[in-house]
Amino acid sequence: MKVLHKLTNKTIDKFFAFYHEAFPKALNLPNSYYEAQKITDDLGFTYKTWNACPRSCMLFRSKHANLDACVVCGESRWKVTITGSKTGKKHAKLMSWHADGRTNDGVRRHPANAPAWKEFDHRHVKDAGDIRNIRLGQLYSKVNRASDLEYPEDRFVVTLCHLEKIFPPSFFDIMEHLAVHLAEEALIAGPIQFRWMYLIKRFLLTLKQYGRNKAHPEASIVKGYLIEDCINFCAQYLNDVETKLNNPARNYDGNDSMDWGVGENTIFHLDDREWIQAHRYILFNTSSVAPFITKHFEFLKSKMPRADDHQIQHEYFETFHAWFKDHVQLLLKTSNATFSEEIHKLAIGPHSIARRFSGYVINGFRFHVKSIDDNRLTQNSGVSLKENTLSYASKKDKNPRVGPVYCYGWLIDIVEIRYANDTKYMMFKCDWIDNIHGKKEDAFKFTLVNFNHLLYREDQATNEPYILASQAEQVWYVPDPIEPDWQVIIKMSQRGLYDMHSDDP
Repeated sequence: MKVLHKLTNKTIDKFFAFYHEAFPKALNLPNSYYEAQKITDDLGFTYKTWNACPRSCMLFRSKHANLDACVVCGESRWKVTITGSKTGKKHAKLMSWHADGRTNDGVRRHPANAPAWKEFDHRHVKDAGDIRNIRLGQLYSKVNRASDLEYPEDRFVVTLCHLEKIFPPSFFDIMEHLAVHLAEEALIAGPIQFRWMYLIKRFLLTLKQYGRNKAHPEASIVKGYLIEDCINFCAQYLNDVETKLNNPARNYDGNDSMDWGVGENTIFHLDDREWIQAHRYILFNTSSVAPFITKHFEFLKSKMPRADDHQIQHEYFETFHAWFKDHVQLLLKTSNATFSEEIHKLAIGPHSIARRFSGYVINGFRFHVKSIDDNRLTQNSGVSLKENTLSYASKKDKNPRVGPVYCYGWLIDIVEIRYANDTKYMMFKCDWIDNIHGKKEDAFKFTLVNFNHLLYREDQATNEPYILASQAEQVWYVPDPIEPDWQVIIKMSQRGLYDMHSDDP
């Protein structure tokens, strides 16, 4: 609980006090967070401290434990105390003398009597309020020891001599990183996400977050690291307890429930066109309806013996939902046929009242509608769909082929379609790209799309803008710098899931 929610020690102490008051017979419960920490000592989660060289050359441990200087660079083990920064009572009184102890008789006896000092106090009221303020003194009175300058000086000279043989003088302008180091950094850092920040810098941020006690930052960091290590060890034996290791990810959509809408939802009425579009797509993509689709094709071929495959396909697409409802009702009345509950619900059709969401988490992705993305710098409305489609070479082609086709578009609406007995289907409504005129592949094998060429120009009942949310994959679009109307497709990968190769059949 402390690690997950970053609770303070005092908060944990109050929890223990409350539990003791509520359960006075709980003998094994610690009285404070300090006592709870002592329990982990028996598991070996303790630490030792050693002094380190200021230049990180060595640790003063083992045979070097009693040395006063580094054996590598000769740097002193001990810190040099600057007198002006001491905070004892004697020094505090001396630092405040110019405000409290000096004689103020109109004679310029101290720089504090000068107009410049008074003008500074007038302009900088916040700094003048601290009468012991020594910031300016430390800033402009910095003491540079010779030993501090000799160490880097040798290396500066050697580095500059080598670089001046290669680069012009303009290369040596002050910059954060020299260009000559970029290739080496790329080799060391590895993946792209670690550039400009080494892994140790990221880990230092984690350590800094452990430092909650500003009076003892080092000890606070060590204690936080030990607690993290203890949690990682004990979490293997706590299956039913939420820990940092088994804490669900941000876009985790669950194994059983797929209903995770993001943001507020609204109720609205489906018009006839939307009702047919959504219901038709659900029927075409439900496995239990497949036998009825085969029967419908046979019915159409017997009804239209002279029609070609294109005409049969067109008639099937427009009339199947109505035929399916009449056919199921006819079989129930004239025969003893039995159907599953799912077939009964689908034959009746969905309710005209639906629910709309602005975001949804599915398949490990977090989707938002396009209207939300328009006001953000991030992009979560790119959708891709892989489906098997009948492809005809021409209108005279009598042997169509079934193959995978990728469709791309923007997510414009998220709708929850409800059937009888609270059966729900999550649907994504998208603006799809015309794959013939609005999609191409460049010389580098990148797929580009143009949203000026949409698949549907008019909103008609024969359109198919809806897909099941479970079929959607997320992509994002990057504008092409050469052709602004075209955008490069980048496929997103799910966090926490890895495409592992397996030799198993």
